[in-house]
Amino acid sequence: MSCGIVLIAVVGFLLLCLGAHGLAQTVGTRAQPAASLSLTPSSGNPETTVTASGNGYCQSVALSWDGRSTVARGKADENGAISLTFTVPRAAAGPHAVTSVSPCGKGKAIFTVIGPPRGATLSLTPSSASPQTTVTASGKGYCQSVTLSWDDGRTLLTGMVDDTAVEDGAISFTFTVPRSAAGRHTVTSASPCGNGKATLTVIAPAPVPPPAQAPPPAQAPPPAQATRPAPNPGPAPNPAPAPAPAPPNAEPNFPPPSLQRYEELLRREVQTGVIVYNPPERMRVDDTSRVEVRISRELSDNLSKGLEGEGTPRIEALKVGTVMRARLEGRAFNITPIGSEVQHLPTTDYREWRWDVTATGSGNQLLSLTISVLYEDEMIEEKVFERHIDVAVNPFSIWTWLISNWVAVVASLGVVGTLYEIYRRRRSEGSRNDPDLEIPSPRLPVSPDAANAHSAKPPYRKRRRVRHSRRT
Repeated sequence: MSCGIVLIAVVGFLLLCLGAHGLAQTVGTRAQPAASLSLTPSSGNPETTVTASGNGYCQSVALSWDGRSTVARGKADENGAISLTFTVPRAAAGPHAVTSVSPCGKGKAIFTVIGPPRGATLSLTPSSASPQTTVTASGKGYCQSVTLSWDDGRTLLTGMVDDTAVEDGAISFTFTVPRSAAGRHTVTSASPCGNGKATLTVIAPAPVPPPAQAPPPAQAPPPAQATRPAPNPGPAPNPAPAPAPAPPNAEPNFPPPSLQRYEELLRREVQTGVIVYNPPERMRVDDTSRVEVRISRELSDNLSKGLEGEGTPRIEALKVGTVMRARLEGRAFNITPIGSEVQHLPTTDYREWRWDVTATGSGNQLLSLTISVLYEDEMIEEKVFERHIDVAVNPFSIWTWLISNWVAVVASLGVVGTLYEIYRRRRSEGSRNDPDLEIPSPRLPVSPDAANAHSAKPPYRKRRRVRHSRRT
């Protein structure tokens, strides 16, 4: 009986420890409670006015576009409701996440940009310059990354649009005029939101005349020399040894390669493209999510349709080439790739990479996506996208662990119960052999009169026999 009680107590203690551990991790990774958020309208062109409404908020509320720029701020009323108005910024066509955050909760809704933005503008200052001089390129109507290119395909620079100027997409970049022939040249700007074009006139520098050379000085005739007898010639000197010829198989000593080949590869193989990826924002331990990546040379309506993952699609610009490689890595995840990580990018369609991602550890975990452009197995361009994911403890994982390791759990409980039983028996045997170890049972103090009264026998009383007569 006592052994069974001990086993039950040990099992309860172990389960209590496991539950406390899981509860601590769950509390540590608990996210803000979800609040409702809806957009009216839920789709439209850039610069469309949208009303965001919802419930479950308190105090101040901030609306952000794709997690980067804040588009509206306000306060919730006494019932926790909000109604904020914002203007859709210049963004690429496709789904975009609108997030609302307050101390009481956070919500999320999707706005789909369905129309192309207005054309971008580009101007150059000055409009004419010599090679190796600086020119400032400015304009409006851009978003995310912007690439400036020369008319022969060379990339002048790549920059990012400041989030503080996201409403009009203003840019201001400075580049160096490359060595080119004199005349009119075209500078193009490209971004997911729009493209621009401007003309720059290259002025040939004036030729520098060679320095004037002074005439050589007149030489005086050599003075007449007196005739002297010829000296007695001595022994002929030994001729100097000729240098040893180079061995026939010796390799020529070429100088190290310069950056010319690398720049030529970038100009010929690399251009600006678009990537769509959908990593999850939250996961549970031992849960599996599908992450999908699509890369294309140009933005299209079908690029973000039919994605299998549960995460919100994100669209960004990046450098692409003929051979692309995509890798997904994370220390706290088991990642299973579906298909090859190296694929050839076509001219008019997109290529797709997929992974099954299983979370193995709780907390704020990092998931990294690395996109590389390859040429003859050599990496010539690379970009890394990082995403932090909140991974919570899965309550079913504790029971799954107990079920899968029930043999070890039962064996551990048996060992603990056996050790306790041995300890109990040795203690009881020791108390029998040594009377000093016997523990007297506690008794209440009793007065002498009460003790005598309790020990005395009650007096004998003779019972009377009562006769009952029958009445006739």
